[in-house]
Amino acid sequence: MKNINNIKYVPKRPLLVNADVAEWREFGAPSESEWKLWLPEVCGICCLKMIGDTLGVTNIISLYELTQRCLRLGGFKVQAGKSIQGVYHAPLLELGRTLGLEGKVEKGLDIEQIASEVDSGHFVILSIDLQRANTGYCGGHLVLIHSVDRGNRSFSLHDPSSVLSIPGYNIEFSYEKLDRISNKKGLSLWAMA
Repeated sequence: MKNINNIKYVPKRPLLVNADVAEWREFGAPSESEWKLWLPEVCGICCLKMIGDTLGVTNIISLYELTQRCLRLGGFKVQAGKSIQGVYHAPLLELGRTLGLEGKVEKGLDIEQIASEVDSGHFVILSIDLQRANTGYCGGHLVLIHSVDRGNRSFSLHDPSSVLSIPGYNIEFSYEKLDRISNKKGLSLWAMA
C-alpha cells in the first residue's frame, strides 16, 4: 500500500485526554456557542489540519484559528441567522498555501486520478455525497485520502466526522465504493518544495 507514514487524525470532536477541559476549549473556540456554530462545518479544516500536523506546520494552531483564517479568505459564507455555507475549495487551498502547502483544486476527479495523486505523495481531500454512502445523513462532506493499494484496488482515508465508519481513521474503501460516493471534486495537497 502506498502510504505516507503516521498520518495524523484530527476529528471534529476532540478526543479529550483531560476530562476537565471542555470540548469547545480543546477546539480553540472562545465560547461553547461559537464552537457549536462552527462544529458542523469544519470537515475540510480538519482534513487540512491532518495534513498540516503530519507535515509539522499546524501542530500549534487550533481548529478554530484555522477556521477563522479560512473565513477571512472567503472559505465560508455566514448567512443571516448564523447559518454557515462552506467550506469552499479555492479558499481552503489558499489557506493551505499560507501554511507552506501547495496544491490544486480538482474538478472531474476520478478514481484513477486520485490513485495517481496519492502515488505521487500527495494528499487528496475529496468531496463525497453522504446520502450515497447510506449513512442516514445528507449533504456534502470532505474526507482525507492518504493511501492507495493498487493491488487490492482500495484506498485508506480519514473521516473527521466518523460518519463512514467508527473510528474515523484509516478506513478502507474499494475503488468502486469510493467512486459511488464521490462528488468528483476536491483538492490535491502536498508540502511546498
